[in-house]
Amino acid sequence: MDSSFPFAEFCSFLDKARRSRTASSRKTIVQSFLNHWRKSDPDCYPVLRLLIPSYDSSRSYNMKEAKLANVLIKVLSLAKGSADAMLLRRFEHLQGDKKRLGKSEEEDFGDAVFKVVKGRLVSSDSESGNRVTVKRVNDFLTQLSESVSDQREDLLAKFIVNLTPTELAWLVRIILKSPNLLRIPDVHVLKAYHESAPQLYNVTGDLRRVARELWDPDRILQDIQVRIGEPFSPMLADRIASGLGNSKIILEEKLDGERLLLHVLPDGTLKCFSRSLQDSSDLYRQGFLKNLQLNSFENSVFDGELMAFDADLDIYLNYDTVRMAASQAAQDPDSRVYPVFVVFDILFLHGVYLGNEPLLVRKEKLKELQTLNCKQMKIIEYKEFEDYDEQLVMAELDAVMAKHGEGLILKAANSKYEIGARSKQWIKVKPDYVNGLIDTFDLQVTGVYVGKGVLGTTGTISALQCACTDPYSGKLLSFCKIGSGFNREELRTIHSMLSAHLTTERPEDLLESPRGDYPDAYIDTQAFKLIVEVQGMSIIDSGVFACGL
Repeated sequence: MDSSFPFAEFCSFLDKARRSRTASSRKTIVQSFLNHWRKSDPDCYPVLRLLIPSYDSSRSYNMKEAKLANVLIKVLSLAKGSADAMLLRRFEHLQGDKKRLGKSEEEDFGDAVFKVVKGRLVSSDSESGNRVTVKRVNDFLTQLSESVSDQREDLLAKFIVNLTPTELAWLVRIILKSPNLLRIPDVHVLKAYHESAPQLYNVTGDLRRVARELWDPDRILQDIQVRIGEPFSPMLADRIASGLGNSKIILEEKLDGERLLLHVLPDGTLKCFSRSLQDSSDLYRQGFLKNLQLNSFENSVFDGELMAFDADLDIYLNYDTVRMAASQAAQDPDSRVYPVFVVFDILFLHGVYLGNEPLLVRKEKLKELQTLNCKQMKIIEYKEFEDYDEQLVMAELDAVMAKHGEGLILKAANSKYEIGARSKQWIKVKPDYVNGLIDTFDLQVTGVYVGKGVLGTTGTISALQCACTDPYSGKLLSFCKIGSGFNREELRTIHSMLSAHLTTERPEDLLESPRGDYPDAYIDTQAFKLIVEVQGMSIIDSGVFACGL
């Protein structure tokens, strides 16, 4: 096995694994396949990026079901109003149509594609032979990722005529970067490759590095070396459960911005990476990075939060305004709303790794930044306390909330920086973590959003649109979108309750904002009513929902 391996045979393996009855058997099938692959080719990167496309950060296609459906409708010459065309275009809403997609909740857009194209494509499953290889598919996907948006549909249309229905079904899943392709968590696929693969990936986000550093299944991974200029996962705070013992603590305000690791390269070039390991350098270069002069801090890495600052109000704005502030600052250097990087930790200073030093030592090193005269980079203010005192923490929390802050971060003063870990050495305190400090709302569910996240497969409900009743008109006003607070089983229950009442038509008694985040399907509010109790920490101004909040 190597990159010349037929894609048809690779898809046969994928089908076998996906249809296997148990998660353990699916993992065994994947492990056996990878072991066979590495015997003939130690480089498993080409096949890993097809097995777990959601982990392949080097390729982005920006093609969702709607675009893929348009390409297939065009290639197959389907009538726009035909049942098959409607199935592809409105797959999310037809997920519950058992006549078309069967009863299994595991069926996805790939299954819908297979049903529609079977018997229509030039290439049939029996004629596949060695027509398309794993290498050819990878080359095509790289070309698709690197092409401009306008070219992607044409490229895809030309390529798919070479594929069988089975191959096409798997290709669209890969392009969609569908998580858990084989009905097991993607992390289990990484573990099937090497026991330490999830650990290395969580820190670096680099699937190529995982494949090539752990090609030997018997290798024991020692300390993971992080590198300046390459992404790695930041240390995260755990939710408050208990205090930090009797250790000295540092208290900081929890900021509502975008978490970034700012890298200063040897030549002074700046790069920044998000918490999800995405390179955000181009996104923030004009409105932020170009204004920083950090040549005297070469080979350094700073951890902090990118905030939107309103100079007229002298306040930091909420998370949703960060990118807007960067865009405004890029267009108008004198903008009164601009991004500010609030630094709270340092990982490297002049090439020396500081992560193993106590936090207080790292805080002292950060003070070197005070020599900078830059309005777009600040050091976070903090307080030191000899030990954890709940009454003191609640008093500080009240003070932060009084000025519409988000919460607190408590850190053990002697804590080391645990890369990629959610550590109990740092804990976050927010009102919604403390009973009695949050408000509840009774709202009516008026729409659903369909997602492909961990809690649901493609086509299942992942979030809800909720509305409140206008006391004057009696109309329903869209109020918020809820995407958390329920587990997999609760989502399935909600799905079963709502699936028979979904419609593509907005109810006459529901008002939405012209700039709204519209749901993928609505609830027939005349036939069915679902009321949910929602917890909320604060209400912020927004033009997204009809209530005007």
